Amino acid sequence: FWFASVLLARSRAWSPERAMTAQCRARRSTIVSMAKKPSGVRAKKTTPIPSEAELVPIAVPPCAAQEGSPMLTQDRHQYEMLRDEGSAYNELTSWYLEHWRESAVEDDLSHWGVTYRTYADEYVKAFASMMILEPGSQVFESAVGAGWLIRAIQESQPEASQGIKWAGNDILPEALAVARRDIPDGNFVLGDSANLTGWAPLNAYDMSICGYIEPSPDALEAAGFTPTAVREWFGNWVRQMCAITKPGGSVCVGAIQRELVSYDGGGLADLGLPPTDSLDMGWWRESASSDEWGWGVDPDSVVVQAMESEVLAAEWGPRYCVSMRRRV
Repeated sequence: FWFASVLLARSRAWSPERAMTAQCRARRSTIVSMAKKPSGVRAKKTTPIPSEAELVPIAVPPCAAQEGSPMLTQDRHQYEMLRDEGSAYNELTSWYLEHWRESAVEDDLSHWGVTYRTYADEYVKAFASMMILEPGSQVFESAVGAGWLIRAIQESQPEASQGIKWAGNDILPEALAVARRDIPDGNFVLGDSANLTGWAPLNAYDMSICGYIEPSPDALEAAGFTPTAVREWFGNWVRQMCAITKPGGSVCVGAIQRELVSYDGGGLADLGLPPTDSLDMGWWRESASSDEWGWGVDPDSVVVQAMESEVLAAEWGPRYCVSMRRRV
C-alpha cells in the first residue's frame, strides 16, 4: 500500500517533481485511513535511503520491461525518484517512514495494527479463498510491503501455492528488505504501484493481487489527483494491475474501505474537506461493465465478498474484498 503515481486514471500528465501543496502537508498528521489506526506507539525514527548496492542485489541497467516476460529488474528511474529529495515520491515515502512506524507490533511496517497471526487468520484465509491459485503460476503483488500477504497465502494454501513464482513491488525499501528476507525466492523491486505500466512487464502474470490500496489524501495529491478523487485513484491502481495480468488471469484486491477517515474516526467533513466518492460494493461491477477505467475484465467474473472478522472490524472498520478476471 505504498505508492506515488506517474500514470493517472484519465491519462492526465504527471511529473515526478509534482510537489504536494501546503494544504496537503498540513493534513499529513491528521488524515489517514482507518487501517492505519495506531495500536501502540514507538519513538519515530527516520530511516535513510539505502545505497543502490543495499537495495538492489544485482545492478541492472535501465531498460523497458519486456511484454509477456514475468522477470522483474530494478527500474533505474523508479530508484532515482526515491532518491530525489525534491520529488513528491520521495516526500511521500519519507512521510511513511517517519509516521507509519508507530506500531507496537513487531515487523508491522505496513502498520496493520494487528499481529501477523491475526492478519493471516482473520483476513488472508478468507481473501485467499477468492483467488485461483495454481502450482507453478506467476503471481504479482502490487505494494507487497513486508510480504505478509504472500506468507499467509503460502500458509493457508500450501498445495495450491507450491512452486508459485512470486513477484512484487513497494516504495518502502525497509519493507522490501523484510519481504526479501521472509520470501527469499521472491522477485521484489522498488517501484510505484500507481504506474506499473511504466516499468513492469505487460500481460505477464497469471494473477495480480493487492492486500490493500491506500486512499489517504496525501497519496492522492502526491500522485496528481485531487485529495478526494478516490474512484479515480482506485480505478487507475486496478488498471495498472490488470495491464500486467495475462488475458484470462485473475485480479484480486483486498481490505477495501468505502471512505476516508481520520485517526480519531472522523470523516472528511469534520476536517473541512468535501465528501469523497463512495466505494460501495456495487461500484466494482458497474466499473467492470462500463470499462470506465480500462480494466478489460469480464463483468460476470466480478466477485465481491464482505470481510466477516469481528476482530478486524473493530480495528479497521468494515471492509470487503474483490476478485475478477481479465477478458480473453
